[in-house]
Amino acid sequence: LQRLKPQLSVAWWNPDAFKIGLCAAPPVGQPHALLSLCNSTAFAPLLQGLLARFDKLYSRRAHLHHFTQYMDAARIDEARDALAALAAEYGELHG
Repeated sequence: LQRLKPQLSVAWWNPDAFKIGLCAAPPVGQPHALLSLCNSTAFAPLLQGLLARFDKLYSRRAHLHHFTQYMDAARIDEARDALAALAAEYGELHG
């Protein structure tokens, strides 16, 4: 990994890009549990696709009534903007 690190494009807040830990409480019936978190800029296209699908549905206000029963519609706009910012940041890292 050290040899490849100069060639990798990872987020500044997680330069190792991987975190692995052995969980103290495994699932019932299992002897061990392992948690692995991987940060990859390859996630950028997935976020951009998710945003495109959301925009397509939101432009028609499809399924919006299910959410506005429990939350203000402005919060949905805030969440969309937050996702767009995250997708853009990953997109910059992805190249």
